[in-house]
Amino acid sequence: AFNLDAIYQAHLTWDSYVVNKKFNNRSLNCFEIYRKINDSEFTLLDSTSDDHYIDSLIDLPDGTYQYKIRADYSAGESDFVLSDTLNVKRFYNVTIRTNNINNEAISDVRIEMTGDDGLYNMSFYENSDESGLIELSNVFSDEYVITLSKIGFITYKDTISIDEDNTDFIFNLNGSAEGSLGTPEVTQL
Repeated sequence: AFNLDAIYQAHLTWDSYVVNKKFNNRSLNCFEIYRKINDSEFTLLDSTSDDHYIDSLIDLPDGTYQYKIRADYSAGESDFVLSDTLNVKRFYNVTIRTNNINNEAISDVRIEMTGDDGLYNMSFYENSDESGLIELSNVFSDEYVITLSKIGFITYKDTISIDEDNTDFIFNLNGSAEGSLGTPEVTQL
């Protein structure tokens, strides 16, 4: 069995009975580690003589991961040991709606949204469409500094969290002098 843990990496460890380096007078050559993502076939990921492995997921897609391992001995191979599945969800589609205080859509609101997770450091720069909508794809789960601005409205700046429970936001902006800062009403759906 494996222990799995993932955001940026999958940490694989396996039980000592698999790690028996000498079994029935056979010497261990290596452990073969295989991975599959979603419905793909298992492919050989790596070989190691250690009883653990770290798989970097940084450049890999979200999805369902599964691993299997077998020992390669001097006189043959063990059966595969299969891990539990690991569901990796780090990126979300985000919807931002910009309205005035009467809940009427405001077009051409400029948003700047910047994250600082230390790895992806994503930034987004968009304008709301005629229905006051901004849709952002593949936004990493993180805290973001968001600024919304439009001439004739109070510029809004705050921190929002993007995660599986926070992907839809409504900002009701107040009309005011250009360039002033204020606190509009924010609703998370």
